[in-house]
Amino acid sequence: MSDFSAPKEGSFRKEFTGLNVAQLDLSGYVLVEEALPVRTVIERMRAKKTNCALVTGAGAALQGIFTDRDLLMKVVGVAGALDFAVSAVMTAAPRTLSSAQTVGEALQIFNLFGFRNLPVFDGSRLLGNLGHRTLITHAHSLCVAHGDVLHAPISSIEIGRPVAVPGTRPLQFAIRTMQLYSIGCCLVTDAQDKLAGVFTEMDVLLRVAGVVSDLEQTTVAEHMTNKPATLSPEAEIAQALEMMGGRGFRHVPLVDAELLPVSVMSSRDILHLIEALPAA
Repeated sequence: MSDFSAPKEGSFRKEFTGLNVAQLDLSGYVLVEEALPVRTVIERMRAKKTNCALVTGAGAALQGIFTDRDLLMKVVGVAGALDFAVSAVMTAAPRTLSSAQTVGEALQIFNLFGFRNLPVFDGSRLLGNLGHRTLITHAHSLCVAHGDVLHAPISSIEIGRPVAVPGTRPLQFAIRTMQLYSIGCCLVTDAQDKLAGVFTEMDVLLRVAGVVSDLEQTTVAEHMTNKPATLSPEAEIAQALEMMGGRGFRHVPLVDAELLPVSVMSSRDILHLIEALPAA
């Protein structure tokens, strides 16, 4: 881990973690009933461009959460799953946050358990959903205000090697690869092994589920995000944060001078990094 000892970095972490979660944008979700078919839930998520549905039962009580990860792992490629009730494939009894908890407490839960969405309650009243995107947007706004405090190169932090698939492989192959590694993004390469695109859980939600009928008869290149924005591993972490918080990306591919994939930086990497910054 790099030395994050610039004068303002402690105050950055303190300001990031000090807010109550209720002060952030909690609107990143759709609310659905547990008996709705999965295809209807996907349509509603797609319309709002959100990766999270909160699932309610009798008396509007929260029963579970359904995300693009549930879609990838439990629905895509499973015969008839689009017609299942969402209650059959949701994550039941999800962990929740209290409106009185701080962003710092939420950050610890996100990082410790690997969550990307946490419903927020004020007593028994559902306030909304806190997701990675909201935390990254919050971090980006503070980074701008504090003056690019995350100045170290991305290469100074530990990020895993990328998972890449050739664009000519069937879409089913890319999906099975993501399921096998339990990842939300795979890089797509061309005939020269250079980066051609990315294929993510959101691509599955927006372009595949309920749209593509035969995953073996179409290639991943036909459904990937083409020519994604990239960074060099020597770019500043603040640049990756700007791409995520300012432009809404969840993953930023890292490539070398020849456009060969080196790694992928995710919102999860950013949040782990922020938690590791020194407190003021």
